[in-house]
Amino acid sequence: AVCYAVGEALKKLLDYMEGIALYGNLEKVSDEVLNSMALELRTQYYDTGAARKTREDMVKQTLSWYMRGGTNSTLEEYLATLYDGGHVEEWHEYGGKPYYFKSKVTVGENEVIEVGETEEIIRRIHAYKNVRSWLEALILQILFKVNVNIQYDLKNRLYMEFFPRQNLEPLLL
Repeated sequence: AVCYAVGEALKKLLDYMEGIALYGNLEKVSDEVLNSMALELRTQYYDTGAARKTREDMVKQTLSWYMRGGTNSTLEEYLATLYDGGHVEEWHEYGGKPYYFKSKVTVGENEVIEVGETEEIIRRIHAYKNVRSWLEALILQILFKVNVNIQYDLKNRLYMEFFPRQNLEPLLL
């Protein structure tokens, strides 16, 4: 009877322990808890209508983004969380004016960007960029797959040379 009682108590303890490690197990929490965590952390541009994976990634990276705010890596991580990726090109990389940059956003073939959503993307970039930097261009890269059947013929040729041992006259084979 004592072993049974201790076993049941340990099961309850394990259930409570899973609830404590919310940040480590965001995929297991409910939507309400995830939304509350985003509100508590003040996650910028958190959208409750976004995909579950996107919301989890935003909550996981919020503190990191606040600590490294204004850096290119933060902006690139943010764009990678919302879309299929992003890249920031500094002015010295493409020969532009000092303190200007271009932002490239990669959009997957299954994503839809509505009319006017680019203004929202620009507004979000302004929130995460360095204060002294200026956005010169927003470039949307659209990825898609094209399957092309290719016919080919594989041929192998084998060339062999035989050398006798001890530098003797060539052997006739």
